[in-house]
Amino acid sequence: MRTPTVPQINTAAGGSMTGDILLMILYLVLILVGAYYATRLFARMAQRGVLLGGGKNAFRPGAYITLIDRLAVDKEHSVLLIKVGEDYYLIGMGEQVTLLEKLGALPEDVVAQAEAPAPGVFKDMLDAWRDRGKHEAE
Repeated sequence: MRTPTVPQINTAAGGSMTGDILLMILYLVLILVGAYYATRLFARMAQRGVLLGGGKNAFRPGAYITLIDRLAVDKEHSVLLIKVGEDYYLIGMGEQVTLLEKLGALPEDVVAQAEAPAPGVFKDMLDAWRDRGKHEAE
């Protein structure tokens, strides 16, 4: 009957156990760095739409649908005006999403007013509040 033998590490090639461990750590670091840069490359490609044959804006949120305006009717219900391509839609939001009407193209003055940046209402209120202390001190 043979007695089991303990496997020996072959150091005849001139390597040492410490050198082998350092080499494995180096390989691990190289794999992690490669994985990091590969994921960054894939993320950039996805943003540009190169992956899956998409267009330039294929993975950018809101690339094709734009929320133009929102009006809260009450605490749980609102009416949305959205733009999809060149058409505008009026949508009701509540327990369900309901298409109220397809508006098609809107007149230019309505589009300009709807897409204009909101006036600085909060900024005006903040400035008035700041100026309040100046008038009280006078």
